Amino acid sequence: ALHWGKFLQEENNNEEAALKALHQKECELFGSAAKDGKGGQGIFLLRVVSNIDDRSSFKPSKWHQYLLGQGLYHFKQGLLRTCIEGGEVSVYLHFNPKAKIEEEIKKDIESIGSAMMLLGLLGGLGSRSRKGFGSLAIQNLKVLGEDCDVPQNVDGFKRYIQKVVDKLPSNLPPYSSFSTQTRIDVSQTSQDALALLSNVGKELQMYRSYGRADRQGKHKVNGLDAEQNFEGDHALMMDAVNGLCPEEIPKRAVFGLPHNYFFSSIQPARDAKIDITPENKNRTRRASPLLIHVHQFQDGSYAVVQSLLQSKFLAKDASVGFKARKLQRCSTSNVQVDWQVVHDYLNRFDSRVAILGGQS
Repeated sequence: ALHWGKFLQEENNNEEAALKALHQKECELFGSAAKDGKGGQGIFLLRVVSNIDDRSSFKPSKWHQYLLGQGLYHFKQGLLRTCIEGGEVSVYLHFNPKAKIEEEIKKDIESIGSAMMLLGLLGGLGSRSRKGFGSLAIQNLKVLGEDCDVPQNVDGFKRYIQKVVDKLPSNLPPYSSFSTQTRIDVSQTSQDALALLSNVGKELQMYRSYGRADRQGKHKVNGLDAEQNFEGDHALMMDAVNGLCPEEIPKRAVFGLPHNYFFSSIQPARDAKIDITPENKNRTRRASPLLIHVHQFQDGSYAVVQSLLQSKFLAKDASVGFKARKLQRCSTSNVQVDWQVVHDYLNRFDSRVAILGGQS
């Protein structure tokens, strides 16, 4: 994500050459599986020390449950896996000084240090890490024996991101990486991390959900009146479950694929579901371009950081398939997405602070 613009510039805006050079550098730094006699280990050894365990008392709110999704939460069974509630992790990277001449290895170490910093400012690990769970909040970083300035507040966060992310390309990258079309916001701050994440789940579900009709016929989302911002998606998919093949993908597909719908008003239930999946035997998913990260500063305060890494949504020759009981084999090659759909979601946070990119 960090170095796409640099490699693209070095390869005179030749995407294919830049991808090849970037992959070669990544293999050199981090190692790669042997193939055709090539490959080998990276330039450092990694050691992890932690005090974390998975004995959690976490009871997700109804809005947390939305972010967890069906794979991690069931309305009757609760959490379907144990989880790590919190803790500290120390990571040590020991570089081989004989791997290269001194100046080259120094540049590589500094490059990896920047990647580690960004992982701890924007990223996370584990299931639903793009939905805020498993967020890694960096507290300190030492590179070549010297302490690096780790952001201590929102202003410091903004200064660091704007300093480290440079040479931004203007065209959409071929994968999720930084460009002039990247947007990063600190959406909210609080003293309570889980409350922040619950509010993100609320905003996302209220924005996206059509709701379910109550006995009076009013559509509700967790007891609140549904906003129904995507009536067109609802109508498009209702037609699909009734046997009409769509000529386009729903607007909400921009949040990632696969994507599914279930219409509780349709009986029998087996006729009420439709699944939307990229039609490529090697790629049946398209990860969300929106990364949600809960950051803890050293003073104990928290911030929700949301990063929109716009890139080419699917390959130019890609198609998306629709699977429903009443549909025959059905797909569309009209897979263009509207990025404003995600911008409109991010704009719901009134107290947001723009870290990178304009606010659409």
